[in-house]
Amino acid sequence: MTSIKNFSIMKAKPSDNPKLPTHVISTKIGEEFVNIGACWTKDMKNGGKFLSCKLSDAWVDSKDNTKSRRGFSIIMDGEDYPEDDISPENIPF
Repeated sequence: MTSIKNFSIMKAKPSDNPKLPTHVISTKIGEEFVNIGACWTKDMKNGGKFLSCKLSDAWVDSKDNTKSRRGFSIIMDGEDYPEDDISPENIPF
């Protein structure tokens, strides 16, 4: 498992499609920069704005492995969770 502690959120290329992300989440793994997620600008009821973000899911292309991608998740440091016990209902926050 690779531990990532630093990442950047940057504006994505402008688009007229409201379903596309407004920002990308990127980090450096080894010598390459990797997009690990995306964010969308949302409006709050009080008129403010916030970013709603999602980390990338893993995906495997059974016909072309070069199209496969890694998935990413957030794990809290300092807790001992067995690998197979990490699921949303078992994380205490």
